[in-house]
Amino acid sequence: MEQINLSWFTAINAGANLHGFALGLAVFAAKYLVYFVVLGLAILWLRGEPKHRNTLLLAFGGCLIALFINWIIGLIWYHPRPFVLGVGHTYLHHAPDSSFPSDHTTGLCAISFVFLWREKVRSAITLLLLVVALCTAWARIYVGLHYPFDILGSMAVALFSTLIMIYLAPLFEKHVMPIPEQIHRMLFQSHAKNG
Repeated sequence: MEQINLSWFTAINAGANLHGFALGLAVFAAKYLVYFVVLGLAILWLRGEPKHRNTLLLAFGGCLIALFINWIIGLIWYHPRPFVLGVGHTYLHHAPDSSFPSDHTTGLCAISFVFLWREKVRSAITLLLLVVALCTAWARIYVGLHYPFDILGSMAVALFSTLIMIYLAPLFEKHVMPIPEQIHRMLFQSHAKNG
């Protein structure tokens, strides 16, 4: 298995002479794209319909569960990143913590999978989230931070956390979702009255 992981990594990882626009694009996708997703989701929360806010709340819950699972995995099992072992080419500085699974990919996939479950593929938001998650996943390997199995593990964790959210959704919708929705209404109704 480790040999397959390494050979896939070698096939995807950037060569020794990556520079210029290609390097900038890869680093942007690997490190910064996630922040634009957070900004976009915040705007969707503020300006979107109640159904989008409900989906966002479930996605946030799924993301938290997934990242908690990642944290537990990291405590139990350390898998060195490629640059720790001197494998491939690394174009982005990172702490030498465990490579498995990728937090960036896990978080983005958890959010994407919840949107896929709630909004279906026909939603432009869902498609965009899935594309961003895949671009980030690929870029994390390309710049030398993760192995392909780290990404596959991230997707599995994200899927598992989505299944947990599907199970918890009725309780979540009944007891949790009304609170932020009520706060949102109060803030924006008072803003509309004052403006």
